[in-house]
Amino acid sequence: MAIQGNNSLPGGGGLDTVTGLADFAMFAARVATALVRPGRRPARIVVYMLDLDGVRHTTTNLGHAAQEELLRAAARRLSAVIRGTDLVVRLAGDEFAILQSDGSAAFQAEAMAKRLTALLGHPYLVFGETVTVTPRLGSVLAPEVGNDASLLLRCAGLARSSLEQEAAATPRWCRFSADMDARAKAPRNAEAALRHAVFAQQFEQHNQPLIALPTGRLTGFEALIRWRHPAAGLVPPGDFLPLAEKLGLMGRIGDWVIREACRTAARWPKSLSVAVNIAPAQFKDGRLLDTLRTALKETELAPNRLELEVTETALLPASGDAPAQLAAIRALGCHIAMDDFGTGYSSLTQLRSFPFDRLKVDRSFIRDLPESSQSLAILRSVVGLGRSLGIAVTAEGVETPDQMRLLILEGCNSARGYLIGKPKEASAYAALIANLPAEGLGLG
Repeated sequence: MAIQGNNSLPGGGGLDTVTGLADFAMFAARVATALVRPGRRPARIVVYMLDLDGVRHTTTNLGHAAQEELLRAAARRLSAVIRGTDLVVRLAGDEFAILQSDGSAAFQAEAMAKRLTALLGHPYLVFGETVTVTPRLGSVLAPEVGNDASLLLRCAGLARSSLEQEAAATPRWCRFSADMDARAKAPRNAEAALRHAVFAQQFEQHNQPLIALPTGRLTGFEALIRWRHPAAGLVPPGDFLPLAEKLGLMGRIGDWVIREACRTAARWPKSLSVAVNIAPAQFKDGRLLDTLRTALKETELAPNRLELEVTETALLPASGDAPAQLAAIRALGCHIAMDDFGTGYSSLTQLRSFPFDRLKVDRSFIRDLPESSQSLAILRSVVGLGRSLGIAVTAEGVETPDQMRLLILEGCNSARGYLIGKPKEASAYAALIANLPAEGLGLG
């Protein structure tokens, strides 16, 4: 199939073997000719990048030969709509590019995009079968964003990719803007920043108090991690731990949390314990037990003053030999709590298979107390279950005196929440700790 437009400009290049269109080398040569002109102003060009959503589905249903025929049909339509000075390129798979170097092309980009989407979106007849694909186009103007062929394709590709976030079928074309580049770089920047945070240990331990009910006596703290970002300030765990899991950093971050929690608790009176959340990834990387042994040995913290909180997710088969590791942790003398109890589908099964020391009632069941009869029924069930099994029950997210009075009335063993104390740096509770033993926090 012949290429439409002039493909004999300096710089070489070749033809795509499937469609007969120009390849990337010819595209790069044409961009250089238009934009890198010593002694002359660069030409103003438009680069479109497009793909055909549905081509891979054709391969699955009709085979590879049908896919190639569909690509050739799309190439013919593209070649039929461009002008003699334009260039159509097949990049890879179902991706194509169009280079328009006519000076008026920049003012006609929207009209051109509409023509292309209409033309390419019309059904195809491939080996007797009707096939429909959805074209998505992104465009960029040059030399506004640069004069490098790869850069122009990247920018046009960012514009095209932005269409993937739109639920509507139209528009299927988007023009590149500088903020797209910033958004595309943001995840990479965040990843690099978090990796550096792990290397430089830019983390802080914040503690939230836990009290016994009904006395209000301080019994310990939950250790909560924060990231002290050099520019963004204090970053809560929900904003960076999911990324840490994605990057495989949870093991190293979890190690830091355990060591820091043990180091801090070792300075407290022996009546106080510390609780640490354990992520599913920490069971998978195989060093959790060694980290615990090392931290307890180095800080000389009594194992029974360390409580590890795990969710049902951590105990699923995909998390490896978590139950066996929990048994080994229990053998060290540490306590184990089931966090967010009642939010999963297998809480009772987990209770039967492993003897927990504590059940933590999720804050979603505490939030609507005392108004919600359903939440009250769930609380009563969990407290009754804990009493029958000899397992302590802790309520999380306690924020009002009415909630606290109800928890005491229902026989809940302990509580944590903003009413009792917000997560703060360890030093913020130094005075409270220094005054132990005390009758309580005055919440009765």
